[in-house]
Amino acid sequence: MRSEGPTSSTELPPPPRPKVIKTNQQQVLLYVVLTQLLSPATVWAGRTWLQNSEMNAIDEAKALTRIFPGVSDETLTSGALVLRLTSRPSSRRTPA
Repeated sequence: MRSEGPTSSTELPPPPRPKVIKTNQQQVLLYVVLTQLLSPATVWAGRTWLQNSEMNAIDEAKALTRIFPGVSDETLTSGALVLRLTSRPSSRRTPA
């Protein structure tokens, strides 16, 4: 009968990694600095991306007629188009 047990390995364990962040205070400081740097970079990239996309169709002269094809140009340019919102009672019996 053969017994399988732990065998001694000749491989050495990997050396411990050097710790870059040694204290909790350093970790918080790194988080704050990276947040302050990456937030404006993300906003700038998003604005640049949207500026170069099709979202600028609103600025074009005929964009409103493409968005609202059933409304005349005169109504769109005069500002007479009004969105009316009405509230209706809920069908649920529970209070909000």
